[in-house]
Amino acid sequence: MTVVKADSELVLDRGGVVTVDPLESVIDFLRRKYNLSEKLANDAGRAAWETIRHGPSSKVSKDVRDKEERDFWQLVIDALQILETPESLAGILRQELRLTDPGWIDLLRDCKRASVTPMILSNNLCFTAQLQLDLGLQQFFEPHHVFLSCDIECSKSSGKPFDILLKQTGCPAHRMLCVDDRKRNIEQ
Repeated sequence: MTVVKADSELVLDRGGVVTVDPLESVIDFLRRKYNLSEKLANDAGRAAWETIRHGPSSKVSKDVRDKEERDFWQLVIDALQILETPESLAGILRQELRLTDPGWIDLLRDCKRASVTPMILSNNLCFTAQLQLDLGLQQFFEPHHVFLSCDIECSKSSGKPFDILLKQTGCPAHRMLCVDDRKRNIEQ
C-alpha cells in the first residue's frame, strides 16, 4: 500500500531514481569488458555528457535525437580508445534501461489519484529523455511538469533548475518532496 499526502508535489530525478541511470549502465559494461578503471570510464562518460548536455531540446525529432546519441557514444569511444560503434553502445543502453522498481508505476498512479503532482527534474540528454519516457512513464507526467537539463540548459548541481521549477509551477518549496540519487544535485 502506498501512502501519499494530497495536494503536494513529488519531484523525481528520472535516471538513477525512477529508471536505472541510462548512461552508467553502459559505462559499467565498458569498464568490465575492457578492464578499465572506474575513474577512466566515468571520466569519459562525464566528459561526453558535459560536451552534449546543452544540446538539442527533448522536443526535437527522432533524427536529431539519433544524431545526438551517435555523437555522444562516439565521444565515449574516442576518449576510451575502444573497438565499439555508437550503434553497439546504443543497443546496450536499450537492453539495460529499465525502471529501478516496477512499483514506481503503482506509486505514480496512487499519486495521481491522491492529487499529488508528480514532476521530473533530471539531468537528461534529449535521447535518454525519450528512451525513459518509452518505459511507460509519459502517462504520469504533464509536459509542463517535466524539467530536463537539455531543455532548460543548466544542470541540477547549479541550483538553477530548482528555481526554474518553482517559478514555472508556482508551487511553494515547502510542499515539495525532491528525490535524487546524487547528493550534489540537491545541496544548493
